[in-house]
Amino acid sequence: MEEKALARLLKTLGTGIGYSTRKLLTRLGAYGYGDKHPLKAQKRGLVARKSVKNKVFNNLTEDGNKLLKLAREIGVYRSIKTTSPIYFLFILIKINKN
Repeated sequence: MEEKALARLLKTLGTGIGYSTRKLLTRLGAYGYGDKHPLKAQKRGLVARKSVKNKVFNNLTEDGNKLLKLAREIGVYRSIKTTSPIYFLFILIKINKN
């Protein structure tokens, strides 16, 4: 479940627009605990967060762009309801970092 939300987050940020956290969560339709996903993506090094005048803007990092490109190549977004391709992506990222 967590990987599906993270994949949607990366896909949304992949447009190149730096969204504030509130606009990003509204666009994703994530309410309540949805604000944890940008923080988890930041911890994994996929999203950079920058504070500007009481707003936090989220952008993809180089690793996030690589993961997004790889996800588009293997067609993760066509089969977003299954977690196996997304799990496969995180295995690849972990292997590449080592």
